[in-house]
Amino acid sequence: MRSHRRPALVLLELGLLGAAAACALAAVAAQGGRWNDRLDLLTHFTLVWLFGGLVTLLAAIWLPSSWRKATAIGLALLAVISAGAIIAPDAVHLAEPRPGPSAQKTLKLIEFNAWRGNPDPARVARWLAQEDPDVAVIIEGSDLLKGQVVAATGMHAFEGSGAQIFTREKPIAEWVAWSVRGLPGTPTELTWVDLRGPDGQPFTVVGLHAGGVIPARYGWGQGRNIAEVLKVLDRTSLIMAGDFNSTQWSFRQRAVDASFALERRDHLIPTWPARLPMLHGVPFPAPLLPIDHVYAGPRWKTVRIARGPRMGSDHYPLVMTFAWTPAPSKSARD
Repeated sequence: MRSHRRPALVLLELGLLGAAAACALAAVAAQGGRWNDRLDLLTHFTLVWLFGGLVTLLAAIWLPSSWRKATAIGLALLAVISAGAIIAPDAVHLAEPRPGPSAQKTLKLIEFNAWRGNPDPARVARWLAQEDPDVAVIIEGSDLLKGQVVAATGMHAFEGSGAQIFTREKPIAEWVAWSVRGLPGTPTELTWVDLRGPDGQPFTVVGLHAGGVIPARYGWGQGRNIAEVLKVLDRTSLIMAGDFNSTQWSFRQRAVDASFALERRDHLIPTWPARLPMLHGVPFPAPLLPIDHVYAGPRWKTVRIARGPRMGSDHYPLVMTFAWTPAPSKSARD
């Protein structure tokens, strides 16, 4: 009996050693994304390298002492440390204090790539009615979904390029950045509405659908296009939400974020995949990539961030609550 157990144990040790080595190699190579766009692609899967390292570390601890155990533990720790360093900035933001919901006027916003082939748009409409947001930014929404959301919620609907924006209050103005679609690289679609803030001053909500980021020049091009559009808007009170097809852990995305002059408010909330369209919509066990993002200017303080339920799309929704900070008085500015 013992003779059968020994080969099985060695195979287990070698399997854990191989998994730890793969996660460590990927996590360390991802650090090279600071200088190399191809290596930067590995950063998008940082959660995979982190959890892979954690699982192999915990499993290896229970193995009997051997050089394979020691090596697996060392490589797993390397994967955890390297991947954790990439994620650390988002973890730090989670510890920041947030204002209470009752302290100031609040705005509830939902961002969701509903997927044009969603088999159950009625469920999405019912969920939005139940959540009762002030604003909903729907990416890849269909005409059927738009009609059902309006019927279920009574919200105003504006369909521009790449996004449907639903608002509780009637917008002051509605805009589409048609010219951006013609710029080099993958098309970037931006739509926005101007709304009246709690103090009567207008603010802007932008809905965005970015294309793929492979090759990397597409991602850089999209970032420049978005930044150019934002320059003509008042970013102090602006909110931008959408499907960026890029995680915040990409060093390229972090550089692009800095050009927006906005703060990204979603942290450590993966939104993809919820299902796998290529396999007839088979639900995926857990989301791995945070590719839906919400940014806001300094007049908005984050109160709450949450992920919504799986609803027929390959994305999960983001549910955000913001507190409105009144503009300083003229005397205070002087």
